[in-house]
Amino acid sequence: MQNVDPQKIHAGLIEKGKEAARTRAYARSQDRIRKQVKARAKLAAINLGNTAAKAEEMALIDQDYIAACHAAETAEEEAGYAAVEYEAAQAWLDVWRTLESTKRAEMQLR
Repeated sequence: MQNVDPQKIHAGLIEKGKEAARTRAYARSQDRIRKQVKARAKLAAINLGNTAAKAEEMALIDQDYIAACHAAETAEEEAGYAAVEYEAAQAWLDVWRTLESTKRAEMQLR
């Protein structure tokens, strides 16, 4: 872990943090869209004269709703991956700090 550039580490952490935030926001957006698609499908079924319970069933099998569910799941998965990358980068930095601190302590003992 020699020749570590703190500015590069800082820049990398910021970039990974921004990516985690972007993917988290996108996942929230996809979840909102999923809910809107379901509501529209349910409303359309009610407007056709179906009961609320039947409209709910119909909304759950609506192809647009199913596609929105898949998109929301994919976005959530990507957000999870980005969060793991950010947390791993933070953990690596913590390890590096500990190793550097240990080196300094060992030098003072000699």
